[in-house]
Amino acid sequence: MGWVTPRARIGLFRMGRKHLFLVILLLIIGTLVACQKTKYQPVQPAQPVEAAPEAANPANALPAPGTMVVVSVQPVPLPDKPPLLPNGNFRTWDFAAGVPKGFTAPQGGKSTVTNEAGENGKIQIKQTWIQDDSGDSFLNKFGILVQGLMQDAAYNLEVRAKNLSDKKVIVSAWHETGDARKPFDRVNPGGALEIPPGQDFQVYSFSLLPKSDKPIRIIDGCAEATPAAPVTVIWDEWRLTEDKTPPPPETK
Repeated sequence: MGWVTPRARIGLFRMGRKHLFLVILLLIIGTLVACQKTKYQPVQPAQPVEAAPEAANPANALPAPGTMVVVSVQPVPLPDKPPLLPNGNFRTWDFAAGVPKGFTAPQGGKSTVTNEAGENGKIQIKQTWIQDDSGDSFLNKFGILVQGLMQDAAYNLEVRAKNLSDKKVIVSAWHETGDARKPFDRVNPGGALEIPPGQDFQVYSFSLLPKSDKPIRIIDGCAEATPAAPVTVIWDEWRLTEDKTPPPPETK
């Protein structure tokens, strides 16, 4: 038992190889048959998605090449020009000098200035004279130096004030000449702005006609004040504007 001759072994080996070959052949035939039944389906490329027509949203529509489009233009507001007379509303105060910024303080004790709360939150100046200051240096008077005015141009000096006394107060304008012998020259010879007595605020105006481009000092003064009869004025605003009214035609 269990004895197998060499020839029998060779026969079994040959039969095993035949069976293996038949199995492989059947597998190949089965695969070919399956491929014949399955047809090849080519892959179609993805179609691009069409965008919505621009006409549906006119705000995003682009003009066709070569066409003209009207574009809305909005004006850009330009900053206001600085006032010709800076800080004429006295809003900015120089506490060290005791006057509005840019103004000169009165010297010599003949008049004093203080700030007061005015209407609508404005700052007003109360100035009181107790002596005549008409002979004092212009640099010692309450006033302001204005620069940049053009020669032969016309300007309006407007002062809103009320005079609580029975004496008048003067506002005048002078060129700074730079000449030590005559340091000041009146802008308008013989002219000045008078603030008469009155218990209500009034606007007083005065025309300035610069004779040169030199700086102009605008000052106030009172020649009739005494310690027994002080003069008090409330300044609400000093304003300087360009007068663009054409001059009258020359007469021949």
